[in-house]
Amino acid sequence: SNAQMIMKRIDEGYELKDFAVVVKAQIEKWGKDDKMSEYLRPSTLFAKQNFENYLGGAGELSRM
Repeated sequence: SNAQMIMKRIDEGYELKDFAVVVKAQIEKWGKDDKMSEYLRPSTLFAKQNFENYLGGAGELSRM
């Protein structure tokens, strides 16, 4: 379930602010793209590998 994925990320040491960064960054990237906006869902955003990649990519966005 979505809650289990979130709890796993928290158990790995991620904090609430990390979730906010990922959600905000992906909304900025995908929010206006009809094809990609369907992936703005917990199962995509909070899956382990995706979450780590999106969080790392969010730092790159802030430097642009």
